[in-house]
Amino acid sequence: MNAIEVLNAKSLGTSINKSWSPQLLAELNGQHIKLARFEGIFPWHAHQNEDEAFLVVDGSFIMRYRTDGQAGEHSSVAEIEKTLNAGELIVIPAGVEHSPMTLEGETALVMLFEPASTEQYGD
Repeated sequence: MNAIEVLNAKSLGTSINKSWSPQLLAELNGQHIKLARFEGIFPWHAHQNEDEAFLVVDGSFIMRYRTDGQAGEHSSVAEIEKTLNAGELIVIPAGVEHSPMTLEGETALVMLFEPASTEQYGD
């Protein structure tokens, strides 16, 4: 039997000094649970085959994402921004281009839930 541990994400986050470098906390049924410090802007990317969930542990960040919209007969792309605060979660479906960011001078501690095969910068 493997050891069963209790992890405190907020406490573990104090040891993460490098932004945008997720640290593996746990594995669950082929999923990785990671913890990352967000600071600044992460490049636009998409994961074609994987959904990705973001849970804010501390601070806040802005999730920018692009969706196909309809403008009459013409298709358009809409860029949407959602601000997430501590305790809030967002799921980005597979194939949706997204770019998390923080406001200048701010950081966020974020837990990520994604399949173990997910590439950080997408496909």
